[in-house]
Amino acid sequence: RNLYALPFQALDDDDDAVRIIKAESLEREIELCALSMRNLAMGGYRWRDMMLVSNDIGRYAAIIKRCFALLDIPCFIDDKRGVDTHTFARYCIQSLACIRSGYSRSDIFALMKTGFSCLDKNECDELANLCIINGARWLNAGYAAHVETERVDELKAKLLGGLYALDERLRQLPSAGHMAAAFYTHLEQEGAIERFQAFVYNLEVEGELDAAEVAVQVHEALCSGLQQAHDLM
Repeated sequence: RNLYALPFQALDDDDDAVRIIKAESLEREIELCALSMRNLAMGGYRWRDMMLVSNDIGRYAAIIKRCFALLDIPCFIDDKRGVDTHTFARYCIQSLACIRSGYSRSDIFALMKTGFSCLDKNECDELANLCIINGARWLNAGYAAHVETERVDELKAKLLGGLYALDERLRQLPSAGHMAAAFYTHLEQEGAIERFQAFVYNLEVEGELDAAEVAVQVHEALCSGLQQAHDLM
């Protein structure tokens, strides 16, 4: 609490309240901090009296969790991240961005890259290559001067068919509340919610519990936002 206090108080030369430690790696840096905290705890300090501060906590988070767990140090990391940084949230955002932009190539590419669209990875790569080869004309119905027309139309329909229907539906709805409900229904019909649940399950199976928890929080934030829009508008 005295870090930025004015007037400041100069430390005596023999005061060891502040120490500078040079470490050869991030892991060693956190290990030295953890050992210092462990020594303080053994000397009578409480864990809640201690705090590790960094101007780039995301860079250290995984190391802190691993090192603190080895030394049985309780750990809570206040690492606030925007909801839009999560792939499922980006899928939702890009779905609406496609409609807003009139299905621009950049928005469609971004939608496929989220991993939650109706296309699997191989289909995404195939359609992306066709898009690069044929330019913006790939969106035109039936266009395929030197590629397989039926395959192009099949992938287009699978990826964008649901969005075309949602686009038409949103134009007919009277309020943002109805639009919010229609959008969540679209996510269910497209299988996005089911794919998201499988994504969370796989994270849990692989032991990525923190990532699974973040994903669940993103879904809860999305549902909460859509519910509020439905109730208030």
